[in-house]
Amino acid sequence: MAFTAVASLLLMLSGTGLCMVTVNTGTVRLLATPPEFRNRMVAAASFLSGVVMPLGSLAGGLIARASGERLALTFLGGIICLCAGVAGADRAITRFLDMSDEALDCAYLREFPHAFGAAAPRAGKALL
Repeated sequence: MAFTAVASLLLMLSGTGLCMVTVNTGTVRLLATPPEFRNRMVAAASFLSGVVMPLGSLAGGLIARASGERLALTFLGGIICLCAGVAGADRAITRFLDMSDEALDCAYLREFPHAFGAAAPRAGKALL
């Protein structure tokens, strides 16, 4: 019973953290993407999230079946913490998250112009 209570609390806290991260990264993604590409960027992110979630659930279920629930939760929680640590230490990721709203305006176009092929930088916007 105690394990269930602690696990429920941790799941609630991790869900809150996931919501905070999703809102922040979604906002950064929208602001940094040129307006003419925003719909495509949102569609691509939604598609990839939709594809990955069932695969993650399947993998988590297989791990839990093979090793037991407690070991699976511990292992997968460790993997999540490791990924969060790697993402937090990655300067390419944190650079965009640290930018002000004004600096984010079309930042992806300035940083990765080849990714937007036909899109030319807007007049008055200097490339970094």
